[in-house]
Amino acid sequence: MVTVYSLSALLVAYLFGSIPTAVWLGQAFYGVDVREYGSGNAGATNTFRVLGKKAGIAVMIIDIAKGYTATNLAYLIGMSVTGPQNSVIFVNYQLALGVTAVMGHLFPVFAGFRGGKGVATLFGMILAVNFEASMLCVLVFVVVLLITKYVSLSSICAGFTFPLSVVFLFQVSIKSEVLYGKLFLTASFAGVLLFNSCSTVPLTGRSRLSLVDDSSLQQQAAIGYQQLLSDPQTKVVSSNNSNAAMVKRVGQKIAAAVTQYMNQNGFGEQIKNYKWEYNLIESKEINAWCMPGGKIAVYTGILPVTKDEAGLATVMGHEVAHAIAQHSAERASQMQAAQVGGALVGAASSNSKYADYINQAYGIGGQLTILKYGRNQELEADKMGLSFMAMAGYNPSTAVGFWERMAQASSGSQKPPAFLSTHPTDQSRIAQIQRDLPEAMKYYKK
Repeated sequence: MVTVYSLSALLVAYLFGSIPTAVWLGQAFYGVDVREYGSGNAGATNTFRVLGKKAGIAVMIIDIAKGYTATNLAYLIGMSVTGPQNSVIFVNYQLALGVTAVMGHLFPVFAGFRGGKGVATLFGMILAVNFEASMLCVLVFVVVLLITKYVSLSSICAGFTFPLSVVFLFQVSIKSEVLYGKLFLTASFAGVLLFNSCSTVPLTGRSRLSLVDDSSLQQQAAIGYQQLLSDPQTKVVSSNNSNAAMVKRVGQKIAAAVTQYMNQNGFGEQIKNYKWEYNLIESKEINAWCMPGGKIAVYTGILPVTKDEAGLATVMGHEVAHAIAQHSAERASQMQAAQVGGALVGAASSNSKYADYINQAYGIGGQLTILKYGRNQELEADKMGLSFMAMAGYNPSTAVGFWERMAQASSGSQKPPAFLSTHPTDQSRIAQIQRDLPEAMKYYKK
């Protein structure tokens, strides 16, 4: 039954959630809007990153209290509206209030609708609904985090723990078992994935899926990089060579500019373990790359295309951008998500006579989606690379000439259609670079 009281409670829950704790605390005590630094989110995690431990703890406690208080408004509405406690209607209404508070945190009316991820407020909601189960979730999260060091995996395990523990470990009514089994599994698991398994790309502000920790890839990259350099078939150009010296010089300038930008904008934690290396490798291949952790290789085959330091800065800025944006970790996360999705689709369609068609459609759709992400990552690396080379003192407008030369150098190769390629077409890439130039020029100082 929907009444004025129940609708009013939903409005109050939204207003509770809309209290921008991180923004108000930062402005009142530090003179800082945390949304302008770090991940750009108005939440506890970014407050820890930007303002420190004390401010982060305060924001986390208050944000949890927002979800807890909003969810418990159900007790004030009256049983004539919500039904008895633990009834389907009552728990449904608790969920509605809690989710409304989370939406308030995500889109706060008091802060221009720019909020945080809502993780703490979501935890406040589940804390109010079932205290024992929420504490078990915390325990599972901590144990998995200590063992694996993966926040995303810990969150997923905690997300599964909540609905399962409510249904199977703690006493609830038969009706509520059905409710918890369907709603909590969806709400908590999807909520954790959406709000806690995403991070923000520096400079562009895009949200990315982060199921795979970039730090683990950095360790693997360091090993792989050394193996490549020590391979007898790899011809590393001597550091006394003028071209090798140029690669190192340009790389150091870009690395210094990127490090300064990351530290000044609250992203320093992401690159604290970077150990930059720059090597020129003798090869006719027109290629260059930067592994996670700052391991850079430039092939001599690309030098005729780069022509000068500015052209080389275009290439190295682009490749460094891939590492800073953690595109390798994102692609690995997408593959994991695709595998999970495939398993779910397979299970759901196992008894269907159209199972083969459904699985084939999912496979094709998944591949095209991943290819699209690959193209978007290339364009993002172009955009970030322009800014990075500008920060390092190179005119980003010279990048257009480089990509035109790259188009000519690869004109003889047979390319797949754009929608089947992980790279954008030459024409679309150059057009997008020209659109991105005005923003990059803001970082350029002659």
